[in-house]
Amino acid sequence: MPRRCCWRGEALAKLRGVLSLVLLLLLATGVSLYVLRGTWNREPAAPPRAQALPATPATIQQKSATPSTAAAPAAAIASTGPGYALRFHEATDYLELARSLHAAAIAGDADARYYLYRALDYCLAHYRVYFGHPARPRTLDEALRFAVVSQLDVDEVHRVHQRCRHMVESGTGDLGQPAHWLGLAALDKQPNAQIAMAQRLLTQAAKLPEDKAEQVREDARLMVGEAVNSRQPEVLFDAAILLHLRKGVAQDDGDMVVWWLAACERGMDCSPSAERTRQVCGFVPNCQPYESLVDMIRREVPDFGAVETRARELNRLIDAGDLRALGFGAADP
Repeated sequence: MPRRCCWRGEALAKLRGVLSLVLLLLLATGVSLYVLRGTWNREPAAPPRAQALPATPATIQQKSATPSTAAAPAAAIASTGPGYALRFHEATDYLELARSLHAAAIAGDADARYYLYRALDYCLAHYRVYFGHPARPRTLDEALRFAVVSQLDVDEVHRVHQRCRHMVESGTGDLGQPAHWLGLAALDKQPNAQIAMAQRLLTQAAKLPEDKAEQVREDARLMVGEAVNSRQPEVLFDAAILLHLRKGVAQDDGDMVVWWLAACERGMDCSPSAERTRQVCGFVPNCQPYESLVDMIRREVPDFGAVETRARELNRLIDAGDLRALGFGAADP
């Protein structure tokens, strides 16, 4: 029996490490895929350059009062989040997409602000990974060879080239900075933006004195709770990297997998061709192109039935809006 327990713990620890890396890939800004790959292979890699502390809500609100980003009354803005998400995932030219979102983002549409941030940030973060400095970029053939040698996703090279070439060549000076739009979207309580901003806050908290860092971590925890309360499956998936922020909930090595499976059960695209499935597949040993994300979890965990039961209970708590039981509720006075 002890031997089996040890094996189960090692399997969960291995999967937890894999999922942590993939979630960092999805959420972290300014960290290249190449650096993450080096981390996965336990090779030394230079740490990412420190970034300025994200704007506080007060600073963001002050900026949003300027004419260029003045928010229109919420009732006057139609919620088109699902449409924006589909456009973002299907777009083949992110410069064209960003320009089509810009007016709505200026008008105060929180979803437009978030997906404008995503389009700008995607090209800013991904293009240099495969094509190098925009002033002297690699050709497509050179980038493909680089991806093969570096054991990176060759298909992603084609996607980045198609989505970002025009944006890199034309520039985005008139569209604003990604961090600005993320800050505004998070202030608007756009759930996906809140998760991304919480991740940024945690990155910066490590550079602060402990008393201030603790307050930043608490702000991030409450921000994650608001986002999870939206009940959106993608938000639930992305929140899995932030479970260490919870209060009043015992930590477990298998918790992250439970949240991932719960997101799939809530309707997130976990098919073999889904973006997140492809990214996870790049890090999970012996991943097969026909496997869904659920298939990979089922293969990696020793007791899938127990994980499935816990995922259903997690979704029950989310539907009930029980943030305290989830560990993201407001602290006692």
